[in-house]
Amino acid sequence: MRFRIELVLTLVLLSFAHTTVYSQSNYEPVVFNVSSFSITGDNPIGDKAFKVLQPFIGKQSGLEGLSAAADALEQAIISAGFSFHRVSLPPQQLTSGSVEFQVISFAIGTINISGNNFFDEQNIKNSLPFLKAGATPNTKELSRSLKLANNHASKNIILKFKEGESEDAIDAELTIQDQNPQLVFVTLDNTGSADSEEFRSTVGYQHGNLFNLDHSITATLTVSPQDTAATAQVGLNYHVPLYAHGANMDFLFSDSEVNSGDVADGPAITGKGSVLGFTYSRPLLTDTNFNHQWSAGFQFKTFENDLELAVGLTQDSDVQSFPLELGYGFSYNMKNGVLSGGLTFSINLEAGSSNTDEDYAVARPESESSWSAMKYNLSYDVVFAENWLIHAGLSGQNSSDLLIPGEQFGVGGSSSLRGFE
Repeated sequence: MRFRIELVLTLVLLSFAHTTVYSQSNYEPVVFNVSSFSITGDNPIGDKAFKVLQPFIGKQSGLEGLSAAADALEQAIISAGFSFHRVSLPPQQLTSGSVEFQVISFAIGTINISGNNFFDEQNIKNSLPFLKAGATPNTKELSRSLKLANNHASKNIILKFKEGESEDAIDAELTIQDQNPQLVFVTLDNTGSADSEEFRSTVGYQHGNLFNLDHSITATLTVSPQDTAATAQVGLNYHVPLYAHGANMDFLFSDSEVNSGDVADGPAITGKGSVLGFTYSRPLLTDTNFNHQWSAGFQFKTFENDLELAVGLTQDSDVQSFPLELGYGFSYNMKNGVLSGGLTFSINLEAGSSNTDEDYAVARPESESSWSAMKYNLSYDVVFAENWLIHAGLSGQNSSDLLIPGEQFGVGGSSSLRGFE
């Protein structure tokens, strides 16, 4: 976004107590003293403005110092996210020692929205809470909410500014590219483990614009076509974009069951698992194709297991975990592909009825509830022939602690429903 505003200023009526000396060939700059500054108009950075001007208090020779002070104040305002503000030096007398600067702001005039077929104008405006007609936006906050809005799977917003009809206004042009936010999908793969059913089939439903606020819900049911009763997983994810705060909230529920599995060289396992999770994430602003964000959250996991110790002999090994998670993720958009990755550090809180060292020792000998782990992932996606995609990915987990089976491989995911491989 660039726009040019030319302000013509005339400085008149400079009177000084001292005699101005001229020579036939040279002009002596006027010397005066600045004891204070005053600011009129819309000052969006408050008292910080006077701290910026503090170095310019004192003896000045000519108007270069005042011009530099005006530039410094304007840059401080722009750096704070107020790119629609300009600083001027109005006509004034300088004999008192006080110098006045005027801050001029340019408000949004009209907001024109075009191209939207599935999202109405109110939804688009809800996505950009810092873009309001008659108000001067904070461009940093506006950029953050725009980046967040364009993470939506079913819409993309292109924002451009142009000169408004009135001299003190800037018009906004919003061009929308969207598609139906409701989606039904079916998948079939062979990602099951060798100890359970190999094939997995998933049916899912997604609605990406609940309450016209871009809230998104995704529900999935995954089973094995070979034995639908033995292997099943239900997943539910609810996503809330916080456009006014430049952040996201995600809520997760997952419940799964599989009839068999193994833990390293240990006994066979029959059981269930469930997960309740919450994540708060916040993108970091960039002006390039490199995007990144940090996240914080927790997951409360329950594993209801039966360990087969011998023929006809089983033992309950119900156990829980409550890891707090701190993560960092990035993506780099290239011409025909996207490189993305992330790190997540997890540390278990000993909370819950089955989250003690004794419970862990039953699930896996010598394991303890005070564990931590680092997960990592890296992927590269290449698009070709319009609708075809090649995906290459790497993921892993490192820990110096002995982990219970559910934390070794997680509950559910892309590779298994129960999480034991």
